[in-house]
Amino acid sequence: MASRHRDVSGQKELKHNNTKISTLRKTYPGLAEGEIRSDATLGTLKEKLGLAQSVGINKVRQELNNRKK
Repeated sequence: MASRHRDVSGQKELKHNNTKISTLRKTYPGLAEGEIRSDATLGTLKEKLGLAQSVGINKVRQELNNRKK
């Protein structure tokens, strides 16, 4: 799992929905390759996958992996 910034209470902070897919692919190579353009946002990918905007990146990755099977 990628190292994540923690807030003052020690909770891991979630990626923002406006984070570009190209930025996420630096940490998660191949994320949604062929599914969505690199200039799209995480929120757009969640919408395309039918996921709630509040879910974390790990749930998004899990959903993508389930679709590949």
